Amino acid sequence: MVYLLFFCLLVGLILSYYLTGKNLLSAWVLSHIMFLISVSVVIINIDYFATDISFITVVVILMSLFFFGVGEISVRLLLFPKSKIKYPNLESLNEIIVSKKKIVLSSLVILFVLFYNYNKFIEIGSQMGGQNFITSYALVRTYAVSIENGEPLIQGISSNHLMDFLNIFVKVLVYMYMYIFLYNLIFFRKRKLIYFLPVLLYIPIMILGTTRSTFIQFIAFIAIIAFIMYKQKHYGWQSSKSNTNIAKYGSIFLLVFMVIFMALGTMKREKGEAYTMDSAVEFTSGYIGASIIGLDKYLNTEPLRHSDFPGQRTLDGVVSIVRKLGFNLPTAQYHQVDFTWKNGHSNIYASPYYLILDFSYLGLVISRFFWGFVLGYVIARFKYGYNNVHNGAVYVISSLLYYPIFMIAISEEFGNFIGAAFLYEIVFILFCQKMLIGKNDKVSQ
Repeated sequence: MVYLLFFCLLVGLILSYYLTGKNLLSAWVLSHIMFLISVSVVIINIDYFATDISFITVVVILMSLFFFGVGEISVRLLLFPKSKIKYPNLESLNEIIVSKKKIVLSSLVILFVLFYNYNKFIEIGSQMGGQNFITSYALVRTYAVSIENGEPLIQGISSNHLMDFLNIFVKVLVYMYMYIFLYNLIFFRKRKLIYFLPVLLYIPIMILGTTRSTFIQFIAFIAIIAFIMYKQKHYGWQSSKSNTNIAKYGSIFLLVFMVIFMALGTMKREKGEAYTMDSAVEFTSGYIGASIIGLDKYLNTEPLRHSDFPGQRTLDGVVSIVRKLGFNLPTAQYHQVDFTWKNGHSNIYASPYYLILDFSYLGLVISRFFWGFVLGYVIARFKYGYNNVHNGAVYVISSLLYYPIFMIAISEEFGNFIGAAFLYEIVFILFCQKMLIGKNDKVSQ
């Protein structure tokens, strides 16, 4: 059945590519690609898994992708029925310039957050018995997961809500600088490395966070912004050559992601052991391919497990707000239930698992249609020229919304945009837009 799924996904990729007007940046197209990668890993390592999937798993994955496409096609038919592709007037564009004073001030804020996070990292690591950075990294990650599971803080270590907000602000600030850097690079071929300074300072903060998802989100963010701008500059929304180049550079982004993922994974391994060829197979299988096996294991259990209440695992932001209103809701475990196969085990599941767990099959269909509609609207505004190229806020928000697509075959991340945290990000994004770029007064004439 895994070969049938691969074939159907390949056919679905071709159909979605042409039905979206050869738009390689279509979320529908990209979601097919991400599932194809996971299924390919299963096929390549079929002897390692020593198992197959069932027909119901094939149906569920294809059904989720089908309704994703229905949502994306619907937004075009309903909201952009007569729209024509429109590219920005490149001759009217101006280079974005941020004063050195603002860059220095931004860097100082990032350094302050880095200093705070480093001290917190050392404090937690030492109290848990860490002897060096590598062992502390694994222990701090374990502690972070225990907090997510609702376990109490270590005595003497307090939570600083002001710093939580400042961490969100710094993330948004760095993303805005990344937009400015890419804008000047792609539209004007100017490598303004000074705009990259805040990004370099932010990398240690991501490492200290001990979660690889921040790196995946950052890489996905860069890729989407860069590829949208590339389409705009080269008049490439329907260009096969443009798509070929994007596929080439996209492969490089994927390779970088794999290297970072494995490097950070090394720090989580016992005693910091380096990866070997066997452990590389274990990594790609356990994190990228096993999600398909996990979904299959779940769909073939009788009866299906369900969450304690709707949205327990996929709507953390909403659940957090409800708890603050005084409702005592049980905490969902950070990691899902382990499943096994002949040569290993994992707790990674493809996105349909989480939605069926929380909302059953109807919730899966509604969610996929809704987010297909939302992301279809997002990319259509760029394609049909409704977004101002100087409006960095639009690029940053849009690229953030695309992150769950890159995770769709191994997790469900769309729920992160429904809650207070994303609202804070939007407020900070709008503030950074005004502070760094303004309307047009901060753009060189």
